Amino acid sequence: MDRPKTSKYNICLPIAGRDGKWLIFNGVNGAVNVVNGQLGQLLEAADQNGRMLPPMDEKTFHFLMNHGYLDSRMYPEEAKLDQVCTSLHGNSCKHVVMSIVPTFFCNFNCDYCFEKSLREKESHRLGAVMSKQMVDAVFSQMEAFRAEGKYIEQFIFFGGEPFLPGTKEIVRYTCQKCQDAGVPMQVITNGYYLDEFLDIIAQYHFTAVKITIDGPREIHDTRRSPPGEKHSFDRIISNTLEALKTGKLITFRTNINRENMDVIDRMKEEYEKLGLTAFPNFQYYFCATMDSFERAENTVSNVDVMEKIGLRCAQFPYNSAYARMHRRLVAYMEGKRYENLRAEFCVAHSGKYTVDPFGNVYTCWDLMHNPEAIVAKLDVEQGRFVYNENYEKWTQRTVNQLEKCRECKYAMFCGGGCAAQSLESKGCMDEGFCDSFPEIFNQVAVQIAKERLL
Repeated sequence: MDRPKTSKYNICLPIAGRDGKWLIFNGVNGAVNVVNGQLGQLLEAADQNGRMLPPMDEKTFHFLMNHGYLDSRMYPEEAKLDQVCTSLHGNSCKHVVMSIVPTFFCNFNCDYCFEKSLREKESHRLGAVMSKQMVDAVFSQMEAFRAEGKYIEQFIFFGGEPFLPGTKEIVRYTCQKCQDAGVPMQVITNGYYLDEFLDIIAQYHFTAVKITIDGPREIHDTRRSPPGEKHSFDRIISNTLEALKTGKLITFRTNINRENMDVIDRMKEEYEKLGLTAFPNFQYYFCATMDSFERAENTVSNVDVMEKIGLRCAQFPYNSAYARMHRRLVAYMEGKRYENLRAEFCVAHSGKYTVDPFGNVYTCWDLMHNPEAIVAKLDVEQGRFVYNENYEKWTQRTVNQLEKCRECKYAMFCGGGCAAQSLESKGCMDEGFCDSFPEIFNQVAVQIAKERLL
């Protein structure tokens, strides 16, 4: 009998302090097991030896074969990867997240925002406000999606800044359209004019209001205030306290770079002092700024952020990268496996559409300054998207189509990484963008095993 060969998609992780136990995954076959140290070390050693295993007893061989940890010569692993990706991606494409940018204008001028490029190169785009006719056309396309059997999961207001005095009329009009269509909403706002939209928040079905606060007053105000003004923190907090009274979920995000890394330890006490944590509908988290939009000397990773927060399952919700991984891996390790593998990194490659005031359609809203990200034009008269040559580039970017990702053991957990980061930093979206993914995956998986499986 030929020597068995391990699968290239095995992930083997020692669980420190747990009697030599190891956690093993296979990211294509969907297997996950806790095994003894001898078997874990055997699989790990095979990775360093051309994936070749030494002779073993029949029981161990059948365990590895039955759980998909061996490379079956009957069915090439690459073919299995293609099959799983095709199936998962097809299902993802049935779910749609629609968003609009009522205006590109923002009353803030944050250093790490994509809009900085618009202000410098295309300032003429900042003044336009979306028309009711354009909103009607967006909803016509949404009905077309439904006719195709797709489900509209969410409608999101994005910007620029969507909640400005000059956008209230079009925001209310859109909210009524969402209510008539039975579609829940979210808004991503700086919160400065939130007080002028409280009646809308209270009246309509908002599942979340997401606001950015970059630290205590003295730090936030230096990073996020209207040009020419020195303060925004107190006004945002006052607005948030009123918004919390509506009962809607209010989430604070703190964008972390090297300049404000130290605020992580301070914000829990700060939010308690301000009275925010007294509301059960208040949440907060931290996230590293995107490398591609950040000055090199300012960048930190989400691993750096998490080390400041504390590497425990209970702390993972306070870092968005870890929170997403934690939710998915808990479900995966509890048996819901294939539905928590992914063929693509995010909904930008399956069913997310963002329409700007000029009728340009994007799948990735972080790249609205880049013409390569425009995938369609909204035909207002026909009420539909007219797709261009970029559409397939974005909607077919799955891990089995990315050469380097096809060989990666983390491929179907990662989904190929952020295309926006890849395009901005490498000039090409057809490469995977690993970021800190393997490290985050390993940390989260081992911690879940320690706290929930052993």
